[in-house]
Amino acid sequence: MTQNDHYNKTTEANKLVHEESNRIITWSLSVIGSTILIIISSGYVNPTGPVLYAYATFAVGWVYLGISIYYGEKVTRNYIAGITPKTENVLDDAARDLDRNFGRQLSYFKYGIFTFSVWLILFLVWFIVTKSK
Repeated sequence: MTQNDHYNKTTEANKLVHEESNRIITWSLSVIGSTILIIISSGYVNPTGPVLYAYATFAVGWVYLGISIYYGEKVTRNYIAGITPKTENVLDDAARDLDRNFGRQLSYFKYGIFTFSVWLILFLVWFIVTKSK
């Protein structure tokens, strides 16, 4: 494989990861926005007691999604760093960093979604129990 072939293949792979990273950033921002709407517009349901404290999990989820967005930003910077030079060493280093940061972005995104899933389960159990009385 020539150096130019290596550059083209690595750049194309990095571009795909970069696009997926941007998609995860969009999903993270959508989840953050929708959870803020849940808090603002939850006037029709007024949880009390321990269920009200379950809303504290939102802060944890927001932190996880914020960290995910941070690593997504790093993926973008790695992608740009990889396409700027035409040297193989810099390209390979940028690709390794991009891969590492994308893995971290995915992990924190999953942690954030898991956190909101826990809240949703608690809320649904509370809702079912209180409506059946």
